[in-house]
Amino acid sequence: MSKQPTYDFLGDVSRISLFTAPGTEYNEQACARFVFEMAGNAVDACLQMYGPVEFMRMLHDRPCAPNPKYLRIIEEHRAEKCRRKIDQLVAKFPGLITLVTHDQDELAPDPEC
Repeated sequence: MSKQPTYDFLGDVSRISLFTAPGTEYNEQACARFVFEMAGNAVDACLQMYGPVEFMRMLHDRPCAPNPKYLRIIEEHRAEKCRRKIDQLVAKFPGLITLVTHDQDELAPDPEC
């Protein structure tokens, strides 16, 4: 008979899945949930120990290669941010589409878009 693990010694525990089943899309909300709900205490401890500047340097210089899953989420977030910004500009300046079409060379691109 196999012994099932018990979680009685932990005050507040819930099962988490670190695996995303094939066909299940990993998205921005799942990423944020992992960072803030599962790894948040570790992130907070490192920020307090090293400070934000050193933490960001260490994060930038980490030895693991970027995961394509996270690169895709970043690109999707940037694209959505640009779409929202464009929608706001079009609502604020209804003639903007005409301006952009006729004067493309005079407009400086937004570095985030």
